[in-house]
Amino acid sequence: MTSLTTISLNEGIETINTGAFSGDSNLTSLDILDSVKFIDYQAFSGITLKEFKLPKALETFNYSQDMPNLEKWIISSDAANFIVDDRVLYTKNYTTLVNFPIKKDPTNFVINNLTTEIVTHAFDHTTITNINFDNISKINSYAFFEAKELSKATFSNKLTFIGSSAFSGCINLSEVIFSEASSDNQLLEVENQVFASCSNLASITLPKYLVNIGDSMFANDTKLTTVTILGNIKYLGLLSFSKTGITELEITFDDNANIGSRPFLDTKLEKLTIHFVDNITTYLTINSLGLGVNPNIYVDNEEIKTKLKEAWANLNETTGLIEVKGTISPEFTIEDNVLIQYNKSLSSDPTKIIIPDGVTKINIGVFTKLDEALYIYIPSSVVTIEVEAFSNTSNVLEIELGHDDPTILANETYLYRQLGYKDNSKTIFAIKDSSKIDAFKDQFSMFKTNVTIKNKDDVNLDYDRKELYSNDKSIIYNSNTTSENYSFITEVKTINNNAFKGNKTIKTINWNNVETIGNNAFNSASNITKLGFSDKITSIGISSFAYTPNLTNVKFDGATYISESSFYQSEDEGLSYNITNLDLGNKITGIGDNAFMYACKNVNVFIPDSCDDLTGCSFDYFSNDEESSVYFECSISKYTDDTFLENFLSSCRENYDIVVAFYSSSAPSEADIATGYNFYHYDSNNNKVLY
Repeated sequence: MTSLTTISLNEGIETINTGAFSGDSNLTSLDILDSVKFIDYQAFSGITLKEFKLPKALETFNYSQDMPNLEKWIISSDAANFIVDDRVLYTKNYTTLVNFPIKKDPTNFVINNLTTEIVTHAFDHTTITNINFDNISKINSYAFFEAKELSKATFSNKLTFIGSSAFSGCINLSEVIFSEASSDNQLLEVENQVFASCSNLASITLPKYLVNIGDSMFANDTKLTTVTILGNIKYLGLLSFSKTGITELEITFDDNANIGSRPFLDTKLEKLTIHFVDNITTYLTINSLGLGVNPNIYVDNEEIKTKLKEAWANLNETTGLIEVKGTISPEFTIEDNVLIQYNKSLSSDPTKIIIPDGVTKINIGVFTKLDEALYIYIPSSVVTIEVEAFSNTSNVLEIELGHDDPTILANETYLYRQLGYKDNSKTIFAIKDSSKIDAFKDQFSMFKTNVTIKNKDDVNLDYDRKELYSNDKSIIYNSNTTSENYSFITEVKTINNNAFKGNKTIKTINWNNVETIGNNAFNSASNITKLGFSDKITSIGISSFAYTPNLTNVKFDGATYISESSFYQSEDEGLSYNITNLDLGNKITGIGDNAFMYACKNVNVFIPDSCDDLTGCSFDYFSNDEESSVYFECSISKYTDDTFLENFLSSCRENYDIVVAFYSSSAPSEADIATGYNFYHYDSNNNKVLY
């Protein structure tokens, strides 16, 4: 009620509920009777009073710092449950600080020495710069939320609880100090996002009595680079260190500990050292989404390595990163930090090649015949890769580089020769910094096929399916599937360029929710026999099904654009004219140049009226047979470009003597017939009549 200026409440009212006077922004006088015992959150949200008098009978007051001009609380000195001291509201015995008014001047403020608890939102959005936490044992949720002037927090050994987002958004908080020991050996309980978005916090030491690191506890602390963890951790929360600056971390985990989803997402963590308490019975478990990053993971001995791999069996990509501290995997021969040989027969998992951290150079010919490898990791310690160090990497799905700037690896002959990249490679390169993608791509500029480079956090390798996806799996980047009757997972909507190029096993495809098929996606997939495109598919890329000599049946159900050379076949005898059944449906939007060149034999093609984009060479080079035909389900008047008609007819009719006819609702006129083109319509029995 924005016109309301004054109000007086009736005698006997004891409760004011949530939002009761919220938004009454012009209220300048509010008489709250002393009979009121309960006031709930946001009861006075948006009211612009500078002073606020509370009823002396008040027993419960829930307040979320939502009166924007408040400078002072007032309450009768004989109130039973609350007291005001220096304009700040406390409980009567001072044990709990209820609220510090948002516009109160914090200069010289000292919290009462009897206070042990700070209530939810107590200092929310205030300009408090420092505070004495010596006697504080409990700090509730949002207590200092976005208190942007607070620069330091030093906690005593009495602290036992910090609520969710208690210090979140304190952008000037640069120092957080915990007591070395806790009083009476009590553990410190923390909830989620406690220090999230504290963008000036660079380092922190977590005490022994903190054993659970809350969800998103330090998320978005972009300057945080140094974290020392003294306790035995029971839980490392989801996204707990996401978007921080840490590059290495050492943690000791307790028995039966757990890691939540992607605690290091969007970080540059390269080295994670994991220890365990003695006499452990149940090893650390991890959420199925993993760490959110792929650091080198070091443990203390082979037994721990084996046990941890068993516990993380659901994360093949992550288990491949686990090594015993100070040892090198047996498949690598390394001399003076130079990698001189790789023996896949000694590898526990040849699908993953994790080059050990510390290697500075990879010699020529180290990685050949990589027919099983799906993933290769090159650590940032590598500064030199000899030409032809890698060869035959065409089927490797992902090569990840740990370098801040991977272009430093390129020598005078370009990086593609060092990494064994060829024109038919399906490899996706995963790098740390998206801003380096264009510069890195320049190292592959001589290829006609666009090399694909992604941020490492945007790729998701499925070792079971032998496929690489975007992080949300909406894009399939490449696949080494050996399935005959292939089905896309439901998340996939886009098929990347070259994703299935050269596949030798797929015969039929279930598209599920696919919408876009990239260039060359199934080029030379030589075993495909039948394709039925769902109505969800909107576009088929250039040469996407070219050189598929066993493809005989093609059917479309939706509004699909067929790009140039999509179904182009070879002009070589025995590798052409394989499509004998082509159904374009009634929704096709366009057909590009040479889309079906050398493809069709003994077919009756009906081009629907929906097809508004058609080139003269779309069906160039039919087989020399008189059983093929092309029927336009539109009238000849749709095509005003004589050049199109001339090109299309010369390609189909004149060169190959097949029927090309345009629809006419009845017998064509003499003028139509004089054009020399064929026409057709349907009689009363739905039989085709050709002129």
